[in-house]
Amino acid sequence: MSVSTATRNIGWLLRVNRRLSPDEALRSGRTFARAFSTGGSQPLAPSQITRWETGELLPTRETVRRYEWLLGLAPESLVSVADAMMHSAAGGASLRVSHDSDQERDRARLFHLLDRVTAADSLTGADWSALTEMVAARPQLELYPPKLWRDLTYRLLDEMVDTIGVEWLQRQTAMIRLIRHPAACRYAITGCIAHADDPRSLLVVEPLSLLDNSQDPTANRYVLQQLQQPDSHRALEGALHAIIHKVSNGHFQHQESTQLVVGSA
Repeated sequence: MSVSTATRNIGWLLRVNRRLSPDEALRSGRTFARAFSTGGSQPLAPSQITRWETGELLPTRETVRRYEWLLGLAPESLVSVADAMMHSAAGGASLRVSHDSDQERDRARLFHLLDRVTAADSLTGADWSALTEMVAARPQLELYPPKLWRDLTYRLLDEMVDTIGVEWLQRQTAMIRLIRHPAACRYAITGCIAHADDPRSLLVVEPLSLLDNSQDPTANRYVLQQLQQPDSHRALEGALHAIIHKVSNGHFQHQESTQLVVGSA
């Protein structure tokens, strides 16, 4: 999927939910634009709603959350789907984030959530989304001791087994952010492989398919291995999911591509 296609799909998602709103007044773009503005902010032009909903302009994450609130939808229900659409786009795109957030407040919240992870406190899907959004916004972030990355990724994968619906999708998207993060990626990839390798694990397809978010040689080798000599039918399914996206995103070097062609012959 291209970024432009993902943007159009997100626009369709916003438009359909607004046009089917139980509040008939909000089905009007003009009325919705008036309701969209908050506090003393400038009124929103109806054309802005049109630009988002036709896919002409990619909305920010905060914009999608505003749709959720106005339409009375479950928090993060649209954001999680929109995030998944963008992560499926070629090149690993993501929703835009507004730049008017309080950096000190965000930093404090980041470390508060990290403390909750290490203390084994219960986290919701929204907590994982918030935590990994802040991690993704800090590509230079390093955690000490580094094993905190491992604790983070292993716990997130463990929780994917016990969740469904939006809660599951939020955790999957959170794992994608960690796999794409420069410091977290090594631990995230190792965690995915460990879960897929563990014969007791209920999570095989998901961690294997998540490896399509990295062109790291370790991830490539493991996916190719499970394609050619799968440990189980679930491992083969996960490898096939990953291979499709890895090929389309150009993850494989010449030797790996040759191995893929020979192994499939």
